[in-house]
Amino acid sequence: FCYDFESFVISFQVNWIFQTISIFMLGVPIFLLLSLLIIELFNIGNFEKTIQFKLFKTYGLEFGTLRKILFTENLLSTSIGLILGIPLGTLIGFAISSFGLDLANKASYFNAYLEPVVYVIILALFSFLIIGGFITELAFARRTVQLTSEVFKSKRKKFIRRIFTSVESLLLISGIITFIIGFLGWRYIPDSLYIVFAVLPLLTTFVFLMIIGILLTLASLFLILSRLIVYLWRYIGVKIWQKRKSYFTLALKQLATYSKDYNRAIFAMLLVSLCISPGLVLMKSSNDHLAIEANLKVGFSDICVMSWADNDSMLMESISTIIGVDLLTKVELVEIRELGIIKVANPDNRIFDVNILNIYNVSEFIEIISPNFPESCKYPLADISELETNMTYMMSSKFAQKNNYDKNETYSSSEITSLTYATYNMIFINKFDYFPLVPYKSSNFLTRLLEDNYNLVMSNLTYSQLKYKFDETTRVLYESYILVRINPTANKTLLVNMIESLPYPIRVTTFDNELNALKLEQNKFALVYLIIITIISFGLISFYGILTARNIYKQKMRIIESEYNIGAKKHQIWLNFSVELIFVIIIPIFISVIISSILLYYIYDIFLGVQQTYKNFVPWLPVWFIALTILFCLVAILGGWLSELWIQFHKYKPARQE
Repeated sequence: FCYDFESFVISFQVNWIFQTISIFMLGVPIFLLLSLLIIELFNIGNFEKTIQFKLFKTYGLEFGTLRKILFTENLLSTSIGLILGIPLGTLIGFAISSFGLDLANKASYFNAYLEPVVYVIILALFSFLIIGGFITELAFARRTVQLTSEVFKSKRKKFIRRIFTSVESLLLISGIITFIIGFLGWRYIPDSLYIVFAVLPLLTTFVFLMIIGILLTLASLFLILSRLIVYLWRYIGVKIWQKRKSYFTLALKQLATYSKDYNRAIFAMLLVSLCISPGLVLMKSSNDHLAIEANLKVGFSDICVMSWADNDSMLMESISTIIGVDLLTKVELVEIRELGIIKVANPDNRIFDVNILNIYNVSEFIEIISPNFPESCKYPLADISELETNMTYMMSSKFAQKNNYDKNETYSSSEITSLTYATYNMIFINKFDYFPLVPYKSSNFLTRLLEDNYNLVMSNLTYSQLKYKFDETTRVLYESYILVRINPTANKTLLVNMIESLPYPIRVTTFDNELNALKLEQNKFALVYLIIITIISFGLISFYGILTARNIYKQKMRIIESEYNIGAKKHQIWLNFSVELIFVIIIPIFISVIISSILLYYIYDIFLGVQQTYKNFVPWLPVWFIALTILFCLVAILGGWLSELWIQFHKYKPARQE
């Protein structure tokens, strides 16, 4: 049996599961937004339903009969929506997969409907809509026909009991417990690939429990935050109204009195940027990152020769004779790892993992990389030229900042060499976030165990004095590169073919080749998915504005009539409503943008599968874009809100006074 093939298949399936889980995680914000939209749909017509339920009670209709009517109504409406929605969703999904992802010739889109999980999701959604709508209307019917004494009795609960029976507390406790169960189950499954494959369904279950836990906890925290915002505006509205009377302060006063009506709107706005920002930001961020990553992998050179044996000294001479090659130089990446084996030469049981880029000719290296050297580098080429001085070095910025390394700071060679040899004090030149051919030191489970985990850059003059002084049990690995600069008029493809044809076991690559390879490894589906979520979110926000305007308009009919009777014009009342909404949503939108910015920096690159071999992924997020995102969110919801209010006020006919 081919064990390599078995290992490949197992790795593929594990990766497939991870990518699927990533898609679910990326969709968490819009799932919450859709849930809010569904809840808002459930609450449409509450004003009319109040009259209807009271009329049913007056006619003597039993509550059991009313329960059956409500269930049948929700069953019929949900079934019709599902029958119409499934074909429409299938056609839209097929169009996106065929034209957006070009999957038509690679896989059958409709084969996905052979998977049982699809029917499980449809059944779960169908059940949620029916049960959710039924429970919402049933609870509303009970409150409507409830006696006044029963209402006051339900409000006289003890303070502690009210806290632990609130929706926020129940969601928070459920979310934390669910996440802990999922995390503990996932954490204690061994790392062996074969064991992971054997318990893959169980592993997937634990991961989904973590997702559900995060979802519930996020919903709870946002509900708590929306309640705090409501209390803030309630306090501000009352204080301002007491000091000054105007239409503007009247709007704030009404906001203070009826602020609970905006709870769901605040919650929705807290999700807005989480749905919109990733799709707008990550496409450009990912493309920019991959371009720098590919450039670093080839050492900012025109052509990079990898995987060659150092003793092939004739290789460089052979390449230099090719017409079109202007300059070439050799660099060497040295990995030095000490795992902490206790021995005489290492009495302190040191643990470190250090990469050293050994530059054989500094001036030639600078001349080769200078045409492609990016302006975003925080160190100038002049600092690299200082490495020609003996016993000088550059260090990765994370470790340098942690240990307060600064200009002319000395670094003892005893940090990496054996303690039995004489040590050297090397002079610090500058720090770097990224450097050509130097791997980025990311934080993972292994590197967290290492006390010292950093990169150094130095000349061959300096490194040659250290290379023979490593401890005999320290692992030292070498990787040599030849960086080539070609004539601007030369044919790069032809030169690559000529170098590859040389009788040496080498790998030749260019920036374009590496960039294409990185793009193939990128999770393109996740990026397209985020863009689709962004487009859908704009539509959902506008639709949510329409529903919110309609529901709040119905709830405030008596206030509208009172204001109209004292001489207020329709446009003044309309403006008051708009002022209320703007004040309600501006704070949660701002908070949402801040939260999404943090998540873009620290989380989304994990789900996109972005390569971070040579550079940490940093999203493109300028300040003006953040301001523009806030403006877009305001325009989206106000567009639906104002248009619906205009329609409602246009249809409004004031009650005639006797």
